[in-house]
Amino acid sequence: MNRRKFMKTATAGASLLVLPSGAIASVNELLVGAERLCVKITRIRIGQLPFEESALQKRLDYLLGHDEVPPDDKNNYWAEAIEDGDKFYYRVNGTTAEITEAEFGKVILNPRLYYFSTALKLHYRIKRATEGIYDD
Repeated sequence: MNRRKFMKTATAGASLLVLPSGAIASVNELLVGAERLCVKITRIRIGQLPFEESALQKRLDYLLGHDEVPPDDKNNYWAEAIEDGDKFYYRVNGTTAEITEAEFGKVILNPRLYYFSTALKLHYRIKRATEGIYDD
């Protein structure tokens, strides 16, 4: 195997490792009249930053029988990032908010809740919409 072919193979393999593990994409196509619309819905797991992967924490998880994915609660849940042509939406438990293309990309790449993250910003936007407080 020559060097160029090896680099192409290594680059392709490395790009697969960089993809977020919580993002599962599915494409739903709708037939409207004679034209075909493509709506892309990406399911992502929103959550807090994981606790430090120390030997002690792994041992405690084993002894307590914890799963790797924390159960659904107010800070760990499934969300959907929706791309509909040139419009973008974010949906959690039936509450939908319109977002920008930049927010769409950022929340898929980094679905963690921490200071100044896009996921946290959208988390509070959805919370306000659920409570009936809408942004203008």
